[in-house]
Amino acid sequence: MNAVKLPKGRVYVAGHRGMVGGAVVRLLQELGIADSDLLTRDRSELNLTRQSEVERFYAEERPDVVILPPPKSVGFMRTTPIRQSSFTTT
Repeated sequence: MNAVKLPKGRVYVAGHRGMVGGAVVRLLQELGIADSDLLTRDRSELNLTRQSEVERFYAEERPDVVILPPPKSVGFMRTTPIRQSSFTTT
């Protein structure tokens, strides 16, 4: 198994309430990143679509690492049709 290289310093995880962002936060916590080094903000606290807010956040918090998970996680769609004969009943 490859060793995971932990980020040093303060880590900002965008979208920490989403599926992927939440998993990233949990993984970092499990790997030993202190909660004081994890930066998270709700949409009400930081609107990532407003550049001035983002610049202010970066200037104030000075994150060393920024993790931007995908904004939407989509499920996998089945590419082959399901036929009735695929199911068995007992």
